Amino acid sequence: MNERKDFIELFEKKLRKEVRESSIQRRDNICIIDTGDNNYLVLNDFLRNKIGLPLEFSESGKKVYPSSLEEKGRDLLKLFFEKRKDEEEPKREEDKKPKEIISLLTSFTQEEINREASYLGFEGKSRESDEIINMINRLDARFKNIKTSLGKSADVINSLK
Repeated sequence: MNERKDFIELFEKKLRKEVRESSIQRRDNICIIDTGDNNYLVLNDFLRNKIGLPLEFSESGKKVYPSSLEEKGRDLLKLFFEKRKDEEEPKREEDKKPKEIISLLTSFTQEEINREASYLGFEGKSRESDEIINMINRLDARFKNIKTSLGKSADVINSLK
């Protein structure tokens, strides 16, 4: 039981830091993109009930996308694979998301997000993996901290834009 409490506290502490470092501020009008999975359930619960910021929720607000560390790494690797992939496959729906969005949960692995959802009593589904995320997971199993390294690299590249 204590492990569960510690995990939830650490998860919320890291997520509070992510929100502070994002462009979300007091009294902002936000719209959480409903992905229909655990990522959405955890982020929605946190922003509505636990953050302590007076936020308003409407469809016309800042778009907030519940992401994950694997998706952040995938987005970085897609920069390198993009031309080849564009020729081979049609675009997926989530690849067409608007560019002016705030991604949260990017410091958590999908496994951590699913664990938090189960601790909070949510019975949503896990986010599906694509080819690049499966490759990242295989690399991370063999070489620890690949996901974290890709996430940090993505942050550096995004800060240069």
